[in-house]
Amino acid sequence: MGTATITEWDMVKRQAVTDPGAVSLTVDFDPQSLELSYTTTGSPGAVDSKPSGTWNKTPSQQTGQSASLAVTLLFDTTTSDGVSVQTKTDRLVLLTLPHNLNDKGAVRRVIQFHWGSFRFFGCVESMNQTIDFFSDTGVPLRSSVHLTIGQVGPPDQPSDPGGGAGGGPGGLGLSFGANVGIGAGASFGASAAAGASFGAGASAGASFGASASGGASVSAGVGIGTAPLTLSQDGDTIQGISARAGGSSSWKAVAVANNIDNPRLLAPGTVLSATAGAQLTASTG
Repeated sequence: MGTATITEWDMVKRQAVTDPGAVSLTVDFDPQSLELSYTTTGSPGAVDSKPSGTWNKTPSQQTGQSASLAVTLLFDTTTSDGVSVQTKTDRLVLLTLPHNLNDKGAVRRVIQFHWGSFRFFGCVESMNQTIDFFSDTGVPLRSSVHLTIGQVGPPDQPSDPGGGAGGGPGGLGLSFGANVGIGAGASFGASAAAGASFGAGASAGASFGASASGGASVSAGVGIGTAPLTLSQDGDTIQGISARAGGSSSWKAVAVANNIDNPRLLAPGTVLSATAGAQLTASTG
């Protein structure tokens, strides 16, 4: 089950918003990766026009930097007796709206995304929801939600014992534990959210002035994530999924670790970990 949380945050009081209507939820499954993008901001430099074209005469002035976080979260209510998954995801839709729509100067909601020793403070720039599993009566039961969160400066606080730095005003709005690495592979520009095929799609955009941009990714395999999940298809068996995963554990261990009673009768859309059996074998060996 998931451990990552999304909580509305009071930047002045440096704590979660205490309003009863504030958004606070724990995801059903932790993301497999996080994508961080950084964009320089500033004024363009002077240009010089020549017969052969227009060229930069002076370099652009950099006045700052902005950051954004792109993350995809999975929500599931298949074990909740016909409860729609949108009872959970509609809470995220609220994050694209201000607290009071009637106020001319309504302030956007700030959230804290917290996963292990990783923290990111920001406002939801866009949300795209794809519902890909339904009950026999058409109730949506599984949803993939892609969020893009624009950075807001974090509260001024000292580093925590786990190694995560809160940062001062004007910082990057995120912190990392000692075991979290930032990948060297760069993705230029902010991540574009995938279009929703069904359900709620909402966006609230703030344009970043960009003369150059770079990106970094935080992988779930560097100490803060969980094992990759597999979504079973029609006709799948535990034996077949274990063989495709190439793990060292037996299919029986995988079935036990995922609480599967009949490994030959696997319902389509079952979420399981094909590597959990190796962890179970190692702990009992």
